[in-house]
Amino acid sequence: AQEKGYVLGVGDNTFLPDAPVSREEVALFLWRAAGSANGTELLFADTYDKHFTDSGETADWARAAVYWAIYKEIWCGVGAVSVGDTLGAKQEASRAEIVVMMVNYQDKIGE
Repeated sequence: AQEKGYVLGVGDNTFLPDAPVSREEVALFLWRAAGSANGTELLFADTYDKHFTDSGETADWARAAVYWAIYKEIWCGVGAVSVGDTLGAKQEASRAEIVVMMVNYQDKIGE
């Protein structure tokens, strides 16, 4: 994953393989694996910002990836398969949430 550019490390390029991963980081990994955004998903940024009560908490570096995951129906709710009205982007991703996003990625992107 690091060789292909899906995982680039943290701010100082330190790779932390045993560190917990946030939900927004999961979206970023999948977004990079898919070749990054093409811009279409960002057309709905205002709609997402209004719908998700905690959208302002999403890191700037992860916003395009999170919105891509929502647009592509890869994103899952916190502790749920369906997306609700919060993103919980900074929350640590559970193993179940990671698997749901990976399965959704496989179903929607097919890679």
